[in-house]
Amino acid sequence: MSASHSFISRRACPGASSLRRSVATRHAVAFSNLRQAILARAEPHPVLLWAFLDEGILYRPIGSEEITRRQLEHLIEMSERDNVTIQLLPYLAMSTTGLGGSFTLLPIDGEPDAAYIEGTLYGQIRDQGEELEMLKRRLEKMRAEVYPQRTSIELIRKRLAEEWIWS
Repeated sequence: MSASHSFISRRACPGASSLRRSVATRHAVAFSNLRQAILARAEPHPVLLWAFLDEGILYRPIGSEEITRRQLEHLIEMSERDNVTIQLLPYLAMSTTGLGGSFTLLPIDGEPDAAYIEGTLYGQIRDQGEELEMLKRRLEKMRAEVYPQRTSIELIRKRLAEEWIWS
């Protein structure tokens, strides 16, 4: 899902009880909480978050039904903030741009742009070269395909109202 769901997802993983005790996992959870605090701050100026999420998040369980529901509810809550935009990339979109993994573009006032590319085991930062330009182009392709935020939030609410049957 998104960075805002990292805390919940780590708790949902099989074997999380042993992982939770590891130093690396505690640091990852602390970092996730720090990102949430940065997103919530008002000074010196609010950080803007524009998240494009695959529509599959509505139907692919992460952990239990309860955890997935809480994640979707959290997306709705986040979308109510002025500095947060949540948009779904529809199944019918011909774009497969974001399916290769998540990435975050980090434009910083007065500094060169950077990108954080998140992998299963680690993340990478890119701040120059063709990779950064490629990610910018990928983002623009996704932007052309996503639902508007209002439609995205309506779809999330509709999914929350449905009966879920997962085995």
